[in-house]
Amino acid sequence: MLTISTRIRYGLLALAAVGASGERKPVRLNSIADRLGLSFKYLENIFRRLKQGGLVHGTRGPEGGYVLARPATDIFLDEVFTVLEGPLVGVECLEDDPACGRLELCPLKNVWKEFQDAMAGFLSRRTLADIIRNADLKRDAVRSACVRR
Repeated sequence: MLTISTRIRYGLLALAAVGASGERKPVRLNSIADRLGLSFKYLENIFRRLKQGGLVHGTRGPEGGYVLARPATDIFLDEVFTVLEGPLVGVECLEDDPACGRLELCPLKNVWKEFQDAMAGFLSRRTLADIIRNADLKRDAVRSACVRR
């Protein structure tokens, strides 16, 4: 079974929470953690990566928090995946330096490449705005439907 990491799932939910608030004022991490029922420390780690990746801006102080670095319509999901987990490679034989010794004989490499390209294509067409449109972050339904413990 293909598994999407909790870092990506929680990162997308938290980014959607920031994006849903609009560009009015920064959103505090403790507010997101409380709303989504997530660990504050884990969110700190995620937002450190998001900030380093240029997806959010952070401000300190009593009025501080996070805002999107650009509009949600310009934040594509493939970029979020890459910022949070690194390059989108699902199988070792597709890496730059494959470890598999059977690469020349393997009939699966083209199948995995096609799968990876399809997944990358899907993620490159979807934006954070798509997630925000699909979720009513004002209700606890997001927490119960999307967050597993």
